[in-house]
Amino acid sequence: MLEKDLCFIPCSKNEEELKGAFGDFQVGKKLHYNMGGTISGRKDLMIRHFLQDQVTQIGTQKCYEF
Repeated sequence: MLEKDLCFIPCSKNEEELKGAFGDFQVGKKLHYNMGGTISGRKDLMIRHFLQDQVTQIGTQKCYEF
């Protein structure tokens, strides 16, 4: 699915350590959030919010429907 550009997995790192990732899939021109998670720790990093924002920006650039 990655090779056909039907899904993408945005990840977030802080100080070279993975802090969170989402799994998003394209079905037609709609973008669907399937799963994701963040590693507990520094809540001030707001990893989940950052990833959601990045997915929204990518989806908007690719003209997906939400």
